Amino acid sequence: MTHLEKMVKLTKIIDVAFENGTLTHLVRYSQAMKVPYLRAVIQESLRLFPPFVVQIPRYAPAAGLQVGMNAMFTQYDKSVFDEDAYEFQPER
Repeated sequence: MTHLEKMVKLTKIIDVAFENGTLTHLVRYSQAMKVPYLRAVIQESLRLFPPFVVQIPRYAPAAGLQVGMNAMFTQYDKSVFDEDAYEFQPER
């Protein structure tokens, strides 16, 4: 496992969230977003490994032409995410 220390930290936080009632079994997205480190892990995972290509509705230069962008280009931008843009860092 690549990020064992982060998994251990997240597991402890999730255990506490179940104990105090923040999370219930079959965790809903709205519940997960109330646990800051869980939210950070989800967001960082989606930044590094987006599940699909997003088409952005925009002005089409020619009739029928769709214009989009590669989300990976911005999600790995070192000017935004520093030199460790390719690293899993939910603490960002």
